[in-house]
Amino acid sequence: MSKFNSDIKKYKKYLGKNTLVLFFTQLGLWALLLYRINNAIYQSGLPRLLNKPLFLLCALSQKWIEIIYGTSMPHSVCIGSGFYIGHLQLAYKVKIGANVVVVENVTDNSNVVGVPAYIMKGIGKRFNEKL
Repeated sequence: MSKFNSDIKKYKKYLGKNTLVLFFTQLGLWALLLYRINNAIYQSGLPRLLNKPLFLLCALSQKWIEIIYGTSMPHSVCIGSGFYIGHLQLAYKVKIGANVVVVENVTDNSNVVGVPAYIMKGIGKRFNEKL
């Protein structure tokens, strides 16, 4: 949950509101909380008997976020701490560095780093495409 605490700090810094107000007004923060829980279950290595029902709940919560908020954050995505999410979609197998503010959709198998955010192509090779 330390990553989620960093996410909350980023929201506070970005929006200038207290935690309670953020929880009641920012759907992106709810989406991020569900992602953090789903990703923890995905990476947990729990026994199959326990993992399958939890994974079903994860899939349902992910679909709920997609329908209600219009944001897709699959459990397989790797998001660093201190993340602020606007209205966007993340594709599968995306890695986002710590303290990155992403404001546009991110495609499959992308690594996103920097301020402003940009997509890395492979290790150390930068696309000219800024997000």
